[in-house]
Amino acid sequence: RANARARPLNRALSSPFNPFPSPHELPIGAAALMGSNGTVTKACPHCLAVAPATMLGRHIALDCQAWVRGNKERVALLRAELSGIATGRGDGVFGTKKALDELVESKAEAMRDLAGSLKELRRALEAEADGSISHKPPPPPAPPVALPIASQLARIFASAFLFWAPLGAVTLHATGGDLPLTEDLLDLAHASFTFGSSLVLQAYFFTGRGLRDEGLLDFDTLRPDAKTVAFSDFFVRVSSGFFLADLAHIAHQVAVRGNWRLHQWRERLAHHTLQAVANLPTLAAPPASPHGLAMRTYLAQAYLAEGSDLFLRANNIFKRWGFQKVRPRLVKGNYLLLLLSFFLCRMVNFFFVAPKVASSVSLMPRAVARAHAVGSAAAYLLSSVWFLKLAMIYVRKIRKL
Repeated sequence: RANARARPLNRALSSPFNPFPSPHELPIGAAALMGSNGTVTKACPHCLAVAPATMLGRHIALDCQAWVRGNKERVALLRAELSGIATGRGDGVFGTKKALDELVESKAEAMRDLAGSLKELRRALEAEADGSISHKPPPPPAPPVALPIASQLARIFASAFLFWAPLGAVTLHATGGDLPLTEDLLDLAHASFTFGSSLVLQAYFFTGRGLRDEGLLDFDTLRPDAKTVAFSDFFVRVSSGFFLADLAHIAHQVAVRGNWRLHQWRERLAHHTLQAVANLPTLAAPPASPHGLAMRTYLAQAYLAEGSDLFLRANNIFKRWGFQKVRPRLVKGNYLLLLLSFFLCRMVNFFFVAPKVASSVSLMPRAVARAHAVGSAAAYLLSSVWFLKLAMIYVRKIRKL
């Protein structure tokens, strides 16, 4: 049993991490003696006491008063550790054989990791010295390239007659032939898509500072990369396809079927014409050019106006379903949100978009600059008329609910 308790002690003393001197690590001046029973003994280099060679480290740590007096602070903890090993309590760092093995293994693992890191560093330095590794920054990405105007128009027609027109036919069938409800549902879908796309693009507004830094513009633009431009052009094409499909619907209802009572068809024609003036030159402008990037930036912000259509179409649906009598508070609350969103997204937003249009006029072709300037003013005038109509409806009808 005594030998079993001594094994961890002997292993700790012979470990490369042992802070105590082992017999073969003693100074050369320590004398080696042979005891009467044949045991090899050595003299302590501090107090000259003779002890068995295998126990000299323990003697220095626990019994040698001369060495202890010179290393008081260091030896206090070490003596407690070795005492735990000798008594088998297992309270110290080297208290058990398992703990000692874990310590040795952890130290070895750390050394292996360090050796691997040093090898990787050496290979990297050698490769850099050979010139196979270059610290030059990667080349900038290629500027985005716009699709030809013929391809843009083809995709607009495809969006109108391969997506919106079939969707309208399916919705009309699902509503049992209710044309006003179908128009409201389709307009609700279009407003949700365009308003959401515009909000997504706002995240890229404050990253394109190149034109501002060059002094060409006084506002931040969309990020001038292919991904941002492709997404911007995609949502503008889908929106233009919706307006084209609605134009075809108005022409069919009014010119072919003689339905002159179609809901606000004159105002819709005026709105779609102004939107075409804004969208088509923007899609045709090269996205890598300053004016093309500027036009895409303020057009994406102008599309925030579609946020008010969400509450406008919801109000029409509530009215058609008779919610004014069943859910008057819901109708009144939605109408108040309609007035608020219309005022913020159209009236107030105009004073953020108009300065950007004015700042970009000098960069755009003359015809496009005039069209966008006149179109912006006409759109604001049209929005003002609609806002006054909505406010009068609230005062006369909705407020009394």
